[in-house]
Amino acid sequence: MRNISSSFFFFAFCSMQGKSIQETIVFIRDLQRPFLLAKRWDSQEYRALDAVETILKFMGSYNNSDTEATVLRRFMTILSCIFAKVTSIKLIEGETSSACTKSIRQLNATLYEASQNQNYGRKIDILVKHDQGCNKYIELSSLVIKPPSTCPALIKELQNKNLRTNGAILAYLSSLNPRSRALQTTAAIDFIGSAGYVYIMTNINGIFYARQVGLIILPKSRDSFVHLTETMDLLLAFQVFMTNLGHEAQAALEYRESVDIISEVANVRQE
Repeated sequence: MRNISSSFFFFAFCSMQGKSIQETIVFIRDLQRPFLLAKRWDSQEYRALDAVETILKFMGSYNNSDTEATVLRRFMTILSCIFAKVTSIKLIEGETSSACTKSIRQLNATLYEASQNQNYGRKIDILVKHDQGCNKYIELSSLVIKPPSTCPALIKELQNKNLRTNGAILAYLSSLNPRSRALQTTAAIDFIGSAGYVYIMTNINGIFYARQVGLIILPKSRDSFVHLTETMDLLLAFQVFMTNLGHEAQAALEYRESVDIISEVANVRQE
């Protein structure tokens, strides 16, 4: 999940060294100006610079007593810059229930005669969805965002729950077209306080494997700002991956819906 714009941001970050926060923001806006004049405010570079300015403004605001709402709002603001102008992706925050986990719970309730009042999808912090239009969405990924005061045992528990949630999402994506390699992998983020990681989950013959691909470290001070290049690279790659995954999922869903229409009167099996 590497990004082609790394060299651009490395140059930009190096040029920011030694400047005050105010001077750095002015420098960032100077870098953005050519993109604005060229009407490329939806470009990856412009959106990333917007995110960097937001991260700069957050420096000095981090505290070990930060609430979950504070951490969620901070990270959501940064993600909103990364995904700005990407109209096919919606970031839904604030304890939104996953339809994929709800469907699995309902199936389990039917198979094992569980109580119907238990059939609720797991509540999550940020849900990444592909917007099909007409208020229809395809779930792509679940993100966990927690405060720095979260104890290690609870972090492990939340990590496991999020793996199961993304497993449910990936199972649905894979079912849209089992032959599509693009629909056999999703990506997700677990984030605690000011640090987290991106991981990918892949469906290989019905067995799901997860692997960490990189760390997200938001700088708390100027001293750690130089390390932001890798974080930005990961966040931009995550955005591109989610956007492409959403388009693949919609194409597969539209094909399946079209096939379903004629399945009663025609042989739709593919050899």
